Amino acid sequence: MAAIGPLGHLLRSPSAARVLSLFTAEPHRRFTLGELRTATHAAKGTIQASLRMLEQAELVCREGHGAATAYRYAAEREMAQQMLGLVAVSRRQAAPPAAETFADSMRQWLAAAADGTERVGGPQGEPVPSEAERVARLKRLPKTTVGRSSPRPADAYAL
Repeated sequence: MAAIGPLGHLLRSPSAARVLSLFTAEPHRRFTLGELRTATHAAKGTIQASLRMLEQAELVCREGHGAATAYRYAAEREMAQQMLGLVAVSRRQAAPPAAETFADSMRQWLAAAADGTERVGGPQGEPVPSEAERVARLKRLPKTTVGRSSPRPADAYAL
């Protein structure tokens, strides 16, 4: 539901939020059921239920019949015009500040690791354990018998 921000929590399902997000991102485009399925990775029935709900809310219009059916955002309706504004505000609220994105933290982490002058922890800043700490941790692990099974006592099979 992050695709349209907090507004997505008002809809019945995450799939409906993704469908609405597609329509509001490209309000003048016509989508087929197959295109919506591909874009949302949802089942046909889920997309159909989402489309019915959006049609009932007068946000989406159906055009054509059968295999030639396409769906478009009802941009000419006042409710749909208001929804575009709400979705834009909701998306802005959901978007993380540019400096806090995961990609930025990974770039910083990789840049520090690439210079080789210091050992770099994980992307969240956790320290890297020394070799001695790793060996000590491995020694504390329980001994396992991988690939060996102990025979069951005869009474384990009794009914």
